[in-house]
Formats: sequence, structure tokens, C-alpha cells
Amino acid sequence: MQEIVEMRNLNSKHFLKDINKNEIVMNASVGHIHYKDGNRFYDIDTTLERVSNGWLQTKSNYHALIPTYSNGRLIFNDRFNSNREISIIPICDKKLGRLLEYDDSWICKKVRYDNAFGNGIHLEYTVGNFLLKKEVVIDSLESIEPNKDIHFDFKLEFPDNSLMVNNKIYSYKDNFPVYKHKLIIGESNDDYSTFIKKPVIRDSNHSYESIRMDYFYQDRASYIRKYIPYNFLKEAVFPVRCDAEATYYSISGGDGSCRVWNQPNWPTARNLANSQDVDTNVIEGRSADAGGGTAISIRRSHIPFDTATLPDDAAISAAILSLYVYAKNDGDNDGDDYEAIVESTQAAPTSLATSHYNDFTTIEGSDQHDITGIATSAYLAFTLDATGRGWINKTGNSKFGIREGHDILNNVIANASTNDIQAYSSERAGTSEDPKIVITYTTPGVALAPQGWANLADKYLSGNLM
Repeated sequence: MQEIVEMRNLNSKHFLKDINKNEIVMNASVGHIHYKDGNRFYDIDTTLERVSNGWLQTKSNYHALIPTYSNGRLIFNDRFNSNREISIIPICDKKLGRLLEYDDSWICKKVRYDNAFGNGIHLEYTVGNFLLKKEVVIDSLESIEPNKDIHFDFKLEFPDNSLMVNNKIYSYKDNFPVYKHKLIIGESNDDYSTFIKKPVIRDSNHSYESIRMDYFYQDRASYIRKYIPYNFLKEAVFPVRCDAEATYYSISGGDGSCRVWNQPNWPTARNLANSQDVDTNVIEGRSADAGGGTAISIRRSHIPFDTATLPDDAAISAAILSLYVYAKNDGDNDGDDYEAIVESTQAAPTSLATSHYNDFTTIEGSDQHDITGIATSAYLAFTLDATGRGWINKTGNSKFGIREGHDILNNVIANASTNDIQAYSSERAGTSEDPKIVITYTTPGVALAPQGWANLADKYLSGNLM
């Protein structure tokens, strides 16, 4: 199939499948796959280029300069709307950086500074499609002073006089906590601001929690401080990563998980108005009981796609929504242990909040996948039925969700059992493991004879003309 380049937008491509049937296939990701330069859209490629003072990335909706040494100035330039430039300077030892030519799926997109914060505590920068990830990596518990929380400081430089946390505006000279919220540089929670997302600590067994971050002004300079609790580290599987991300996107791709845990019973957990937390790094449908029916956990995930480039008269014949699964649990294999796509009723699909925990229906719009047969390290494809295809919005965002079978059916999960899948969100490196939807459609309103399609191909299918 050949791409119809003029139909690109930030997150989708369209391909001519069958000239005679006027049949087209739309491939859409949750997050950005293109960057805009003038009036043209180009494929994002965040591969780092070596320059005299570090490594440079210029082929996305932000630019980044990663310094040669760990205590140098990291520059993040928001090119999406605001053209704001911020700098982050770690308060750490001076260590030479090295480009990781292959690290998981981050091929030539990650720089590491070994032992930047002491023996066995490293600094890494990773350039994603729409965010720059800053991580402290801890090799083992032996790297940390026993029974003591630790913290890391970063100097922050930005052009604004104001910042915002949880809809409250602060002066750049104020001192304030940022815990469980993103730090917004600017005075508005929209695409004209730049965001430092709330920090999270993760271990190698997929356990994680939000951690404390403070902003403070000292000696005419601004700083952020991240705290890592020893109680998490002493139970962790190492290495452990503590991240904070800079992005031009108000809530990244809008996808992610709403999570409740340790609830006293099943009805309480299932019917809460708000979740206890959200995580934009993972897509998951979970039902779990940690024991005795008094520690219930449920997780539901939103998966929105911008499908506004579909023609108004598109007749949709098929749609497949795919998630890249990296982990699963199937503790209660009773026939209700399945995953399915449901409709999301999220009012603002570009903003994920704890209040969106109950913004899901229990109406299934896809085939069911028994967790027993789901493969990990592979895409899981949900074929949307007529109901699911009816949720596709030709003028805006198509809003989907995923829930585990016990949660959908309101059947209590067995004692001391966990059923779930964990899949990558749009914040994964590149787009090769992103949530995606493939929509097949025809356009009867603009039916063209084969020669008409040939003329269109001459004009638009080159990959260069827009």
C-alpha cells in the first residue's frame, strides 16, 4: 500500500489499499508520529546526532541538546506552539556521557552518565517522540545509605515569571511542593505551556509509585528536588529508575491507567468516583485481591485516538485496535479472565485525571481475549465489532477503554488472585510498540474511476509532496 501523504496529521497516516474499490486504510497512534515544519508533516526521528557540545535532536515537535558531561546544561526547546526553551542542570559529579547505541527499543536515543550521583547511581536522558525523559538509575540497595530517604537536585532555567501546580499559580521565587502533580511552566494548562510531569519511581518488577518533588528558589536560582523513599527501595527489584519528563504535550498522548488499590471490598473498589492515582506509562485492565477480600485493586485504561482526518462520508468496514503487551497475570482462570475493549466516556480525552476512573461503560465493542492465551512481548489485536466501530469519531477523538472481565461483568475475583495485562502506552520509545488503530474505509461520496485515482497518485503519493 502507498501512503496518501496529503492526509497526514500529527498522529496518523492513510494508505491507498484498492483503487478500484476506493478503499483506504488509516493507521493512527495515540501520540505524535509526525512533526510539523511549515505546512508539511514529516516522520518523527529522535535519533541523536553528535555535535561539538553533546548530542542534538531536531526531528520532532521539540528540539533537545544533551550535554557531553553530566553536570552540563540540558536544553529542551518546545517547538510545538510556545517555542519556549528550558534548561535543566543536574547537581551531580562531572561524568562523561556515552550514547547507548542499542538499549531496549531506544536505538541511539539515550545518553548515560555512569556514577553521576555516586557509585552505582547513574543519570540517563532519553529522547522520545514527544517527551524527554530524565532518569536517575540506582543499581542496588548497597548504593544507598541504610534506612534513609535520598534526594536529587536539578537547577531549572526558564523564561517565565510564573509556574502552575494543580491549577494554582506561583511566582518563580516561591517555594512549594509538586507531589502527585505536574509542574507547568507558564500560567495555563494547555499546549502553550511546557510541562515537567510528576516523578515516578519504578523497579524492575513493574512496581512503582509517585514520589515527592519540590520546587524551591535559592541564591537567585530555581531548583526541583526529587525524593526517593527508602521503604520503596528496600522492597524493590533492582535496578530502580526514578523519572521526570519534560514535554510540550499537556498530558502526553492522553492514554493511561486509572488505579485503585487496598480497597476494603469489591463494590467499593469498583464504584469509586475517583481513582487513587493515574499512570500515563502503562495501559492495563486489572482485577485483583491481595487477600481475604479486603485489599481489592482495579485498574482501567483510556485509549483515545485522534481520528479527525477520516472523511465525513467514510464508510468504515473494519477496525483493529492493538496493544503491545509486556506482562500479564492470570491468577483466577475461571472464564471471566479476559480483556476487552469498552467505550470511554472521558469528556476531555487529552487530559487524564483521577476523576476519570468511572468514565467507562461495561459495553464490549471487541472480541474477548482470554488472558491464558495472551502472548507477552507481542501485539494483542482487538477486532472491533459493529458496536466498537460505532465509537469511531470522524470529526475528533475516538475514545476507547480496556477493562478486565471480572470488572466488566461485576463478578468478584477469587481471593488472593491477580488478573491483568500490562501494555505500553504512547510514552514508549518511538512508535513500534505504541497503542494503534487500523481503520479500513471507503469514500463513496468522492468515488473516483481508476484513472481519477491514478491522477491523485501522481500528485500525492510520492512521499515528498504535501
